[in-house]
Amino acid sequence: MRQIVMILLTAMLSLNAMAQNAVDRMVEEFSSVGQARFTSAIERNPQTREVVKVVKTLRVGSPNDRKLRNGFLNESKLHDSTTSVNNGHKSVIFSEETNDAARVYMLKYDDDYAEVTIIVNRKKVKN
Repeated sequence: MRQIVMILLTAMLSLNAMAQNAVDRMVEEFSSVGQARFTSAIERNPQTREVVKVVKTLRVGSPNDRKLRNGFLNESKLHDSTTSVNNGHKSVIFSEETNDAARVYMLKYDDDYAEVTIIVNRKKVKN
C-alpha cells in the first residue's frame, strides 16, 4: 500500500512540475516569433551576485495572441487562479511555489494582444 501511495505522490509531483513549466515553455517559444516583444530583467544580490529575482515579459499581437492566451488559460485551470476585468482588459494570475523559488504568472489580454509576465523570486538556500 505504501508503494502505491509513493508512486501516486511522485506522479502528482511530476505532473505539477511539468504544468508549472508549460507557460515558461510557451514564453520561450513565442519570444522568438517575429511579431513578439520579449523583455527579461534579473535582480542580483550585490554582495553575493546570486540571482534574487527574474522578471520575463512577453507581448504578442494577432494572430499569435490567441494561441498564447489559450495556452495560459488552460494552464490556469490547473491552479488556484484569479481573473479580473478593467476597462476591457482581462487579467489572470496564478502562482506556484517550489523548494527553490516562488513563481507568479500573469496574463493580460484583450481582443488584439496577449501579454504574459513571469516573476521568479528565488528562495535563500539554507546552509
